[in-house]
Amino acid sequence: MHPKNEALLDRLIEVTENNSATWSETSLADQFVVSLASGSVFITLKHVSILGEVSPCPEYTLSITDIYGHEVDSVSVTSTSKISAHTRIEFAKLKRLYSLVSRNVRHVDQTIDALLSDLGENK
Repeated sequence: MHPKNEALLDRLIEVTENNSATWSETSLADQFVVSLASGSVFITLKHVSILGEVSPCPEYTLSITDIYGHEVDSVSVTSTSKISAHTRIEFAKLKRLYSLVSRNVRHVDQTIDALLSDLGENK
């Protein structure tokens, strides 16, 4: 992964953890977008079949578009049994961002808190 892409990914993780970025779902399944003044960033999960793997492998893609909606770059990492240690780190970062965004947009934590409250859970 290019160092600039890695810096962007790290910053996206940071602002998403702090709830400083407003992500939303797109019309595609398992894809989210954050729109900024200079362009947009998409994070997508799909499962791909790779020869030699028992089941479809998760693939995360980070796509960057300019202010006109043209894709200017993208990074995809698929988790297979044969990826390098460095690629595993990149995969883990993309997976972390996707998970943070998904939980945020789908209000997972709020729903769990409400369910716990319904069940009389003391905080």
